[in-house]
Amino acid sequence: MNFGTGEKVYEKDERVLLDSELLPAAVKCWFTVQGRGMPLSMKIRNEEGEIQTMAPIFTDTFQKLRYGGVPLWRYQCRVFQEGIEKSFCLYFYPEEGKWRVGK
Repeated sequence: MNFGTGEKVYEKDERVLLDSELLPAAVKCWFTVQGRGMPLSMKIRNEEGEIQTMAPIFTDTFQKLRYGGVPLWRYQCRVFQEGIEKSFCLYFYPEEGKWRVGK
């Protein structure tokens, strides 16, 4: 007997990011009464070693995930910089209080 939903549970449409593929980020974030974080701006160090500020950040989607038991909040964000829209993923590790951004 098979009690399936018709969906393949074990296939993921998203690959797991390695820590080496993420850059540390300093994020200014507002937390609501319900505990949801809303990133407002961030600073990252670019390839030349200069600190780059990105603001304001617009959040498109938000997900609470767990990888190997470690909680992770994933934000799909966009920012307008020099008239160009840039999309990126921002990751928050609540147990460590650290932010990372996808390269």
